[in-house]
Amino acid sequence: MQQQQPSPFTPTIHSILGDLVAHYPNSAPTLLNEESIDYCCGGQRSLLESVGNDSERAHQVLVKILSKEEQVQQQHSKKQEENFLTMSAQDLVNHIIEHHHKYLRENIPKLSELLLKIYTVHTGKLLQQQQQGNAEETRRSIELLENMYRLFMKLSTELLIHLVKEEKEIFPTLVQYLDGKQHRVESKIMKDFIEGLLKDHNEAGDAIKELASMRKVLPNYCKTVELTKKLLVEMEENLYIHVHLENNILFKRLV
Repeated sequence: MQQQQPSPFTPTIHSILGDLVAHYPNSAPTLLNEESIDYCCGGQRSLLESVGNDSERAHQVLVKILSKEEQVQQQHSKKQEENFLTMSAQDLVNHIIEHHHKYLRENIPKLSELLLKIYTVHTGKLLQQQQQGNAEETRRSIELLENMYRLFMKLSTELLIHLVKEEKEIFPTLVQYLDGKQHRVESKIMKDFIEGLLKDHNEAGDAIKELASMRKVLPNYCKTVELTKKLLVEMEENLYIHVHLENNILFKRLV
């Protein structure tokens, strides 16, 4: 089965977020993150919809994306940028595994250890300080630390299982199908697989947003907390791009 060549893309405020990120990978992810616009699980919305149909704000965001992209391209004019839209399915899968699956496997254990350390150490300190402070405030602070650790462990377990499912079952079948080595009668089976993965992605996206909300209100008790928050932001950004590449580029090729 021959892959169709991507048609020319003209960006507007009505463009789908996933398409903007696919065509402007050097600028759109960073700028959309700065604007708190979800482009991975919410990647099928238009830019205009994502800002509550505020056309002025949508235009401002679009101008920033195009301006930043032009700057980056000028800075790297002699360097061939990776083009995920025209990359073969196998190469795209390899990139996802090498840059995103590998990242999660390396960083989940680090963050798990750090979050447990923060919970253990600062729960003890908060309880010791309780006599000098507000008991209700202490309870809420300890609850925040506990909930962050619980949520991260739940999310990380689901993510690691999800990676195995993709690498051992979904990706090999998907690549064969897109390369024309699987009969088209199996297209419904593939789409059912993808629907399951999209559900996983949506659930992970919700958990990441909840974790980010907790991170933003977590006080910088110590350098370990500061490092952990920095690593959590890094993981959020990596995961957003990871999900975008699958939802909005790889899986879209089945349509």
